[in-house]
Amino acid sequence: MAIALDNAVDHNFASASSRTVAFTVAGANEKLIVSVGMDGGDTVTAGTYAGVSFFGNLIGKIVDGNGGYSYEFWLDNPATGTNNIIVTSSVADNMRISSAAYTGMATGAPASSGTNASGTSPSVSLTPAVTNSWIVGYCMEHASGAPIITGSFVTNYRSGSTYQALADTGAITGTSLTTVGFATGTNFGMVAAVFSPDTGGGGPTDAQISPAIHQPTVDGVMGRVDV
Repeated sequence: MAIALDNAVDHNFASASSRTVAFTVAGANEKLIVSVGMDGGDTVTAGTYAGVSFFGNLIGKIVDGNGGYSYEFWLDNPATGTNNIIVTSSVADNMRISSAAYTGMATGAPASSGTNASGTSPSVSLTPAVTNSWIVGYCMEHASGAPIITGSFVTNYRSGSTYQALADTGAITGTSLTTVGFATGTNFGMVAAVFSPDTGGGGPTDAQISPAIHQPTVDGVMGRVDV
């Protein structure tokens, strides 16, 4: 099954210890990617969508040169319809949230991920496990303006926010090392991960799970059970 974007939304920074933003998932069996940027440190303590926690599904986090943190999380099979993403911090701080939902991604953790916070143009190189995988990445920066995408990123889903960017590559043909990145005017951190497509396929048949047991048959005088 090919991967496709369902929805992507970004929400500019607001100072809060808990922030609620609405997000819409159109269909079943999607994967939700939630990215968070905090100005003041590693302070995110919880995150939910429609009451289901994604906090334990951390793809990666990175501190930038100004002390801010960028995070990326995933959640399988998010509830359909419009529901709330709620992110909680241990302190009131400038919090940014970017989210995207995709169809056709394999369940579970991404195939691989990486982080980088080297200067104003960090990049991450990842190798897809299978062809037609997608890389999804996020960056947060503090004050200088709109991050732009570099490398193999194709689409930047930044809209009203000038202090963060969520981007993806679209389908990557083959399994070669692929580099993605962002560029802006101040130091910032980025997180990126490669997601494999859902290959589908049904479960094993009864015959594959265990051999068939046949009724006893008579072979001369001796009984015999065929298995």
